Amino acid sequence: MSAPGIVLVANKAGCLDDFSASLMPLPEFEAALRPAMNSALPLFVVLSASNRLWESRLDELDIAWGVCPDAQQGVDHCVAFGVHSNQDWNGWLIDLARSPGASTCVYKALAGSISQFPIASAQGTAGNRDYPIAFQSRFGFSLMNPGNNFLTRALATQENKSQLLWLNLSLAQTVDDI
Repeated sequence: MSAPGIVLVANKAGCLDDFSASLMPLPEFEAALRPAMNSALPLFVVLSASNRLWESRLDELDIAWGVCPDAQQGVDHCVAFGVHSNQDWNGWLIDLARSPGASTCVYKALAGSISQFPIASAQGTAGNRDYPIAFQSRFGFSLMNPGNNFLTRALATQENKSQLLWLNLSLAQTVDDI
């Protein structure tokens, strides 16, 4: 079993649930990839059919990628595709191409935390749950099942509070007031 890896979801707009926006410019897309690339963790980029222009650049950068056939159905389908494509990873860090919480430091902290915490998440600037989100490998089946809305429920339900590790995005350290 390998280390945890990053599943970076990049649809047409580079962010989830907005398939009508224009394609993210290549320099902006490459900037979004940089923190994940610098983390030295395995990386897999989930594309939709509408952003296939990035395929050649991902190949040049030697980054694994795949086109999710059901990307238009939302984030759960993109995540399911990415996790299914990388079942041998020892956990997954789920992120969006335009995530404000993405940094090399946060990726490394989350990857290190899932050995002790089943789910680890970043805390946004307004105290909201934010991407990236890390899951232990035991959640693979649930993440590969897009119809169960596991990704949404994992952060929304109160019963998961004892299993969640919160990271302060500005400091990339544990937040004590879980």
